[in-house]
Amino acid sequence: CYDVGYRIKDTLRKGEGYWLNFSSDQTVNISGTTRSIDTIDVRDGWNMIGMISYPVLISNIVPIPPVTIRSNYFGYDGATGYYSEDTLKPGCSYWLKVSHTGKIVLQFNYGLLKSDKAISLSKPQDRKPMKISELAKEIGLRSLIFKDAGGRTKELYFTSKPIEFDVAFYELPPLPPSGIFDVRFASHRVVEVAGFDNQVHEFPILLNGVVFPVELSWEIPIEENGLYKLNVKKITNGKVVKDLIEINSRGSVTLSKIEAIKLAMEPQFIEEIPEIFVLYQNYPNPFNPLTTIQFDLPKEAFVTLKVYNILSQEVATLFDKELLDAGTQEVEFNSGNLSSGV
Repeated sequence: CYDVGYRIKDTLRKGEGYWLNFSSDQTVNISGTTRSIDTIDVRDGWNMIGMISYPVLISNIVPIPPVTIRSNYFGYDGATGYYSEDTLKPGCSYWLKVSHTGKIVLQFNYGLLKSDKAISLSKPQDRKPMKISELAKEIGLRSLIFKDAGGRTKELYFTSKPIEFDVAFYELPPLPPSGIFDVRFASHRVVEVAGFDNQVHEFPILLNGVVFPVELSWEIPIEENGLYKLNVKKITNGKVVKDLIEINSRGSVTLSKIEAIKLAMEPQFIEEIPEIFVLYQNYPNPFNPLTTIQFDLPKEAFVTLKVYNILSQEVATLFDKELLDAGTQEVEFNSGNLSSGV
């Protein structure tokens, strides 16, 4: 489990995962008996687990209640960093996040489970989050691709559209040990969504173990140009210089040594078109001298909007056969030129 950070171990325990650093590619022989099923202890939060002797589909991993799986299963590749996996392989370690301290069962197939195990195989599996690449295609996420001088790449995803999904499922495992390649948002997620307000939101990006210069590339639809920017603090001639980079259309930029980098997103609002014509009560009411009148147009229309007093006498014309777009419209009425009480 990962609680207070990484610790050096002199004894490797069954069911646990470990970081190992080799000076070159090599094969390590591990002797022992094969295992087709194993029960592994997990603690609330992130856990780095070992594997049995055979490949395991994540659908064949059974959390024993009250444990539930709260993340993708992550492996690590030196060329791309963390990646989500749906088949766990022998000889590898994997990260997963769970909801409670307890146990999970790794099994080669369900038929190998003993009948005396206190596990209900008919119990539905926890909902597995969609892979980020699949999610990106489904809901139209944009991406920022980092490629460092060592040829290693990482893709971060983002959108300014007002969409709702559980970004917590796309949290990455804890940062690897110092010097090992990793790129992520400071939230430790691989995807970020702009807020549902009118504020520009900034998302710091963490670069770990990258080799400069780093090339950033992107491809943004024309209709979203102007919504995304990179705020970069870079070192030039020994001084920290701030730089603002627009992320528009298809483009790229090469960055040498940088101090900090943030992705700024401006929310993109998609206005829902009303279904019927509606004239709303003005607000505030009563008022002196300003009030706002709001109305809905289900389609483009010529609009006339007049104000009458309680004697049915016209006192103001706010729109006179003006062509207005479909949507929710509003206009301010100033009664300052009328006598009090009208």
